[in-house]
Amino acid sequence: MTNTNIFTTIISILKDLQFQTGWGVVEIKNSFFELYSPIGYILATFGAIGIFIFQVKPKKFLPYVLLPITILISITIYRLTGSSFLSPYQRNMFYLAISLPILSAFGAFYIIEIASLKINKKLTKKILTIFIIAIITFFTFQSYFFVPKQFPIYHAIEEKDYDTVDFLSTLPPNSTVMGWAFISTTIYPISQQNPVATIFFYGNRSKIRDFYNTPNCIKQEEMLKEQNITYVIFKSKVPCDWEIIYQKENVIYRV
Repeated sequence: MTNTNIFTTIISILKDLQFQTGWGVVEIKNSFFELYSPIGYILATFGAIGIFIFQVKPKKFLPYVLLPITILISITIYRLTGSSFLSPYQRNMFYLAISLPILSAFGAFYIIEIASLKINKKLTKKILTIFIIAIITFFTFQSYFFVPKQFPIYHAIEEKDYDTVDFLSTLPPNSTVMGWAFISTTIYPISQQNPVATIFFYGNRSKIRDFYNTPNCIKQEEMLKEQNITYVIFKSKVPCDWEIIYQKENVIYRV
C-alpha cells in the first residue's frame, strides 16, 4: 500500500468518526445542570481532587477522572466547531452524566470522613452522616421538579383526535399512515400503526410538511405511493378521489 493510499484511508476513517451538526435528531445545547445536578458536579470535583490527596495509589483511580474530562472536552469542541469525534454530541452529554456519579460518590465519602474526624461518639457520627446524605439527596433530586424552558410539555392531541387515531386500530395492522406531526406522534402508541414521522426521534418530518403543503391531489398521491402509505388523515374533506373510511371531526382516506 502506497503512502497516498494510507493517507487516504486515514482521512476516510477520520471522516467516518466525525459527527457533524445535523447527524442527530435532537442537538439542543442543553445546560449541563439539566443532565446532572449542581451538587453532583460539586461532589464530583471534590472527589476528583480527593483521589489525588487521600488515596494511597491515585493512579488506580485515574480513569474515573480522565473519562469525564475527555467527554467534556469533546462536548466543548462540538459547541465551538459543530463537529464531534468518536461519538455524537447528544450521546456525549449522556456519557458525561453517567461518568460522574462515581466521582460524586468519592466526594460525598471524603466530605463525610473529613466532617467526622473530630467526632468521637459513634451515634453523633451516624447522625452527621445521615444529615449530610439527606442534604445531598435533597439537592440532587430538587431539579427533577422543574422542566427546562426549552423542553416544554406539549399537548399532542385533543379527544377528537384520539377517536380518530383509535379508529386506526380497527384497520389491518402494520399499515403506514400519513398525519400531521402531532397526531402522528400518537399513532403507534394508540393504534400500533406506523406513522410517516413523529415530532422527534422517528422518520423525516419534512415528508409530512411537503405532503400537506402540496395542493395537487395527483402529486400528493404520487408522494403517498412512493412511501407505501395506505391511509391519510385530514382535518376536513379534500377534493381528492380517495375512499373515505372515517368522517367525523377528522377525515381518514384509504389511498
